[in-house]
Amino acid sequence: MLVMANEVSMSVGLQVKLARVRRQMKAKELAQKAGIAPTYLSEIENNKAQGLSLEVFARLCRALDTEPNILMEWDQRRHD
Repeated sequence: MLVMANEVSMSVGLQVKLARVRRQMKAKELAQKAGIAPTYLSEIENNKAQGLSLEVFARLCRALDTEPNILMEWDQRRHD
């Protein structure tokens, strides 16, 4: 099965948003902790970012105190 990069990116954006909301964290707070602009975080969460570097991904994981594999989850059922 081939998974498109944009599908994984979309999943990461959704997982970042879900993790942030579960932690009752405001977007501005997460952006500050991760060292990124709030507008860039919004683009990531809404799947409008042109790309997500590993460095920013790692910062988001640290800021959310979560493991990378949690943010990489995607819906396998959509691809069966």
